[in-house]
Amino acid sequence: MTEGIFYLKLAGKVEGPYTIGQIYDLWAARKINSQTMFARLEAMDKWLPLAELTLTVSPPRPTIPKPAPPEAAPVVPARPRTAPSLRPEDYLPSIPTKTERPPRPARQPSSAISTRIGKVLLGLELHIGICLAGGVLLALYFLFFLPASTDGIEVNQERLFLKQNGVLAGIGLVLLGGLLIVARQIQQISAAPKADTASKSERKLPQP
Repeated sequence: MTEGIFYLKLAGKVEGPYTIGQIYDLWAARKINSQTMFARLEAMDKWLPLAELTLTVSPPRPTIPKPAPPEAAPVVPARPRTAPSLRPEDYLPSIPTKTERPPRPARQPSSAISTRIGKVLLGLELHIGICLAGGVLLALYFLFFLPASTDGIEVNQERLFLKQNGVLAGIGLVLLGGLLIVARQIQQISAAPKADTASKSERKLPQP
């Protein structure tokens, strides 16, 4: 019964010819059912429902739905980068370790030291010259160039007193100049070893 050529009535029209394999395909595609009329080529006047072929035609297999494509994961917006918060220890000043040494103060070159010493000596020599010259001139003036007075005895005594004081003032200036000379010599003697020590230490310092 399942062999041969078959015709089908679909929507009131005769369709065919079909083999049994093609009928299977139409059945699986749900284009025909058990009530669809069929007829064999050799018996076109005898139309029967496909239910007569149920012994050989199995019901259509249920179509397995295709799996839905996986949904894309929702896009999470990137969180804005924020500056890291400062911790309390970040506010503390750094404490130098034991191995750290404070920077040494920059030493003045020997040329600058010698320049300062030269300025001091120049000012000292100027004061020495003023004291010596002023004292000598003042003493000479009161000794030899002060005019004599013809007035009374009291006036002469006053002039003599003034003359003596002027001479003493001149001598005092000369002595002050001598003291300044001695001070200059002492300063020169004490400054010489310091300048030598500074120059030697500069030579020993390693170059950075």
